[in-house]
Amino acid sequence: MPPLQFVNLNNLFPTFFYIGFLRPAPGTWGSLAGIISAYFLLGLTNFSTFCFLLILTIVFGFLTTKKYLENNPEKSDPSEVVIDEVIGQWITILPLVYVFNFVQTDKENLWIVWIWAFFSFRFFDIIKLGLVSWADNLKGALGVILDDIFAGIAAALTVISSARSDMKQIIIESAKNVFQAASLKKTILASAESCTGGMLSTAITDIPGSSTVFECGFVTYSNLSKMRVLGVREETLKTFGAVSEEVAAEMAIGALYNSKANLAISITGVAGPGGTTAKPEGMVCFSIAFDNKAKLNKTKNFGPLGRNIVRQKATLYGLTLLENALAQ
Repeated sequence: MPPLQFVNLNNLFPTFFYIGFLRPAPGTWGSLAGIISAYFLLGLTNFSTFCFLLILTIVFGFLTTKKYLENNPEKSDPSEVVIDEVIGQWITILPLVYVFNFVQTDKENLWIVWIWAFFSFRFFDIIKLGLVSWADNLKGALGVILDDIFAGIAAALTVISSARSDMKQIIIESAKNVFQAASLKKTILASAESCTGGMLSTAITDIPGSSTVFECGFVTYSNLSKMRVLGVREETLKTFGAVSEEVAAEMAIGALYNSKANLAISITGVAGPGGTTAKPEGMVCFSIAFDNKAKLNKTKNFGPLGRNIVRQKATLYGLTLLENALAQ
């Protein structure tokens, strides 16, 4: 325990509630505290709030660290100051915060990336390459905080690649769940896709033996193909537009009529870039049809996240709808 004179805010915050006094390797304890605190914050905040808290922590961390160094002039970079490790670790997991908030997956699904984020930041913080080394040589609170900011940025770049890989794995696992559920219920599936361009049907047909549950996938990108292949009415397209629950419903029903499937899903949306006020980038409509009727119509606004992410999100959400339908 720290001595009583340490019990004030200028000691509490730089040591991150005295985590910095743990031994051995206080920096590692600080990083671990950063990972754990971020994990719990994700259950309480969204991406914007997390970024705001990060900026606030950087500013407040700098000010209190500066005061701590002034009160301890004999120490240039005291090991018990670990708020910089917390900041760097939070920066490292920013890509994860983005994924959890915008791709709508549980934070436990990317557990391997959490581990990667921890060790990646520790690597860059200890090795101190490039800008990390330059910042580490700066004097005062700026050097203490800045080197870990740069280490966090470097580690975050590696996390982006790891998170992308794991997102694909999540889609694969979801497709396997659909395959297993359809096999148990002896259900034959079909899909009608527009903005996802066959990504959902690809996820399912990548599974060995999927021909036992998957009949066919229609990729009807243009309005003309929606009408000719799936029988979507021109009147519906003119009245509601291609991105609408009404068109999605007719696409799903058309997939049933034009196949031997008894359960169909449709996806139509604005993957981006671009969009309108009424139908912005990231707006995607879904429909589930069986018994020759559209039983479920849903619209999701994923946001202007970029074409690839919107398409991945739509694919994953579509698989989730299929899984839920098969569970009934």
